Amino acid sequence: MPHTNIELPEKLPIYRQKEMVPFPYMIFPLFVSEHDALIFTEANAYDNLVAVVLQKSDAQNIDQSAVFNEIGTLCRVNKINKIGDDKFKITLEGLNRLRILEVDSSGIVSLAHCEMVREFVEKSMVSDALVQSLNALLKISLSHGKPLPDDVMKMIDYIDNPARLSDLVALYVNLPLDDLQELLETVDPLERLKKVYVHLTNEVQRMQVKSEVTNEVSRKVGKNQKEYILREQMKHIQDELGEDDART
Repeated sequence: MPHTNIELPEKLPIYRQKEMVPFPYMIFPLFVSEHDALIFTEANAYDNLVAVVLQKSDAQNIDQSAVFNEIGTLCRVNKINKIGDDKFKITLEGLNRLRILEVDSSGIVSLAHCEMVREFVEKSMVSDALVQSLNALLKISLSHGKPLPDDVMKMIDYIDNPARLSDLVALYVNLPLDDLQELLETVDPLERLKKVYVHLTNEVQRMQVKSEVTNEVSRKVGKNQKEYILREQMKHIQDELGEDDART
C-alpha cells in the first residue's frame, strides 16, 4: 500500500525532469548538476521529502504553471553523493502519488504546495483475475528473454495488491514517457491494472511474433544451408563423374 502515514509538509522542494517518470516504491538514482543538487539538500528542512514531476514535453519556461504535470511523486532523499566537479548522484525512493496545487518559483529553489493522492483498493473477482493474468504474462515475457531483477521476480509471486502490482509492471513494460505519465495519473488502481494489462499483453504479443520470425528465419537459413551443401556435394560428384568420363 502507499505510504499514507507520512506527514506532508505545507510546501516541498520540487524537481522537474525530462527523462523518467518515478513511481511509488521505486528506488532510483538521479544525476544532477551542483545547481540542481540544491533542491535535494534543501529537502533536509522538509523531512528529506521532495516532489518529483515530469516536465511537459511542450512546456515553455515562461509560464511556470504550464511546466509541470499535475500529478507527480512524493520522494524521500536517501543519499546525496558528489561524484565530480559539477556532478551529484541523488538516490530517491518513491513514496506516494502527489497532486501539485501551486508552485512558488520566487526563491532559488522552487517550492510546491501539494496534496497526497489517496488510492482506495477494493479487491474483487476482477482485480484478482487481472493480478493472476499479469503474473502469468510476466512469466511469459521472462521466457522470451526479457530480464527482470531478481528482487522484483521474488515480489511478483506474492504481491496481490492491485495498486502495487500495476506500478511494478508499469516500470517493467517498455513504454514512452507520456504513457507512463498517464499510468501515474490513473489514480483508480483497478483502472491502472487494466491499462497495464493491455500494455503488457501487447508487449508479450510483440515478443512472440519476434520469436516466431526469428525461428522462421533460422529454419529457412538452416534449410538453405543444407540445400547449398547438397548442391555443392552434387556439383563435386558431377565434376568427378565428368572427369571419369573424360578419362574413359
